[in-house]
Amino acid sequence: MKRFHLLMIILLFSAMLAAQGFTVDFMPKRLMVNHFSTFDIDPLNPQTQPLLTSLRVNKFGAAQRFDLQVQIKWNNAVIVGEGEALYGSIHAIPEGNPLNLSNRDLVSNESGLYLQSQTSIDLMEAVKAYPTLKEALMAGYFPDGNLELHVSIKAQGTTMWEDSDVFTLVIRNAGAIYLSSPGSRINTMPPQISGLPVSFFWNAVATSFNDQYLIIKEFAPNEIPESNTVESRGAVVYDSFRDGIGSVESGFSEYIPFNDGCYYAWQVYSPLHDGMSPVLPDTRYSGPAKRLASSWHVFQYVEDSQSQLIAGEIYGILSQLQNDLILNLLLQGYMPTGEVFLDGRSYRGQEALDIIESLAGKDFQVEIKD
Repeated sequence: MKRFHLLMIILLFSAMLAAQGFTVDFMPKRLMVNHFSTFDIDPLNPQTQPLLTSLRVNKFGAAQRFDLQVQIKWNNAVIVGEGEALYGSIHAIPEGNPLNLSNRDLVSNESGLYLQSQTSIDLMEAVKAYPTLKEALMAGYFPDGNLELHVSIKAQGTTMWEDSDVFTLVIRNAGAIYLSSPGSRINTMPPQISGLPVSFFWNAVATSFNDQYLIIKEFAPNEIPESNTVESRGAVVYDSFRDGIGSVESGFSEYIPFNDGCYYAWQVYSPLHDGMSPVLPDTRYSGPAKRLASSWHVFQYVEDSQSQLIAGEIYGILSQLQNDLILNLLLQGYMPTGEVFLDGRSYRGQEALDIIESLAGKDFQVEIKD
């Protein structure tokens, strides 16, 4: 019985201590970027850091000052370790009045409005044991990996750390996008392409959170697009972002109706997320504020002789169907393209010809649509 009472007293005492303690909570706890500069986490100039996360400090019980310990890890390797980054609160934190800090407060060699710095962080000195990371930082960027801020808190004058939390910045660097085919680099003689569908291929460094979007612009047969006109002129006939298609990775071969003799310029671009515009996981990109884009490639589409022959045969068969609306269209100068759509599919060549021939001797209705 006495043992039970002693256990109850210990549990109650532990609960009272917990009720008097501090808690910390990062928000958000995770962000993603594909470019992160060395200067984006400079403890010597904390006010130049992008605002990546906020740390909420809550106090339960009587007002107290607190100590914060910050660790910086790179792919689980400790860069700034225990005892190196220490901060003490300048004011006591009362219950019900939480304090919000940012990464500018947590990675800083300066004292601020809320924290008294007791540390001196030198990232270049700290990464000497990691040659790859050191070379990247000297080049001005962080390589692929997870950069983590680990924070622990305790009441000043005590030895027990009461709570902790972790903020993770996922870095997956995106490289240049190289187009393969069709076409050639803008400002060179565009090759001629025939046959549908036209297949597009490119090479790019894929990341787990950045999409690649394809854009195709059409130019008249007498207007070859050049680098100083391609952005401002031409008609966009396909944009996987604008059209809601979403990401297309490394290749695209869906049907697009190209016009004989017209020039087409195409480009692949990817949203560029850095410290100033990171992304939360599991969220879609909202607009091309910043983007990493390939050069433009250009080609001229020409119908092959077989397609033109089939189109002529279809013209003859349509003339023999004796449908007034079709005959009126043909008399007005409309010519078949050699392509037939049926049940959501596109048919060309002999398949298209067979479908038109199957209409002979049958009753059918004709409707004109845009």
